Amino acid sequence: MGEYNFEFSGWRAIAALLAVTAIFGARLLSFSDKIDDQVLMKNLEMQLMSEYYPTEVERMKEAVKAGDNEAVQSVLDAKLSIDSVEASSAPLNFSTPKKVVVKVVYSLDDSVGTVKQETVYYLYNHGLLLGNTWSYQYKTSKMHYYMNFL
Repeated sequence: MGEYNFEFSGWRAIAALLAVTAIFGARLLSFSDKIDDQVLMKNLEMQLMSEYYPTEVERMKEAVKAGDNEAVQSVLDAKLSIDSVEASSAPLNFSTPKKVVVKVVYSLDDSVGTVKQETVYYLYNHGLLLGNTWSYQYKTSKMHYYMNFL
């Protein structure tokens, strides 16, 4: 395995520093808060519920089978609430629809007072040609959210 040495001095060091600063500056500017986007929020609620409710149904079945009325009431009173939504779009992608990674922080609150907060990352296609459309693709990772360059 070869060894690489990079030596920057003078104007090359300044140019490299400016390039790195510009890349990270563009990256930071591409993050945006999407909590006010009603179309995306409705889509996210559907997605989260489709992941959350099947486990709650199983929990309900077990509580009913065990005769645990408190657990049944806890499942019935459980509420899912979205706390924050942020989007990461690629700053160098000018096509439509854009691939956007959406970071969602949500809470699960039940009647007992148990609050479970989680963060998930989803890849969406976002198009503006025919209106504000969001199309769910798949779950992704925290790394994809921060490294979404192209």
